[in-house]
Amino acid sequence: MLLGISGDSVESHLAFATDQGYQFNLLADTDNSVRRDYGAQELAGIPGRVTYVIDREGKIAGYCNSAIDMKLHAERALEILRELPAAD
Repeated sequence: MLLGISGDSVESHLAFATDQGYQFNLLADTDNSVRRDYGAQELAGIPGRVTYVIDREGKIAGYCNSAIDMKLHAERALEILRELPAAD
């Protein structure tokens, strides 16, 4: 299952998902409680951007943290996914 989450509103998520053609759910963390629980922090007023890859057992298999270099961020997230064992 693939989920995205940010502090943006439900309405902005719907517009963004439609515009980008996303086929996965975007969750709204409007009070930033999930962000705080997972330790994503702001840097100079820029919200932390953290991707957690959670395996089939519900454990964090890896994460990447970058609010600036999104290309590197995405590459690292894909690298973590590729390291996971294949589904049976």
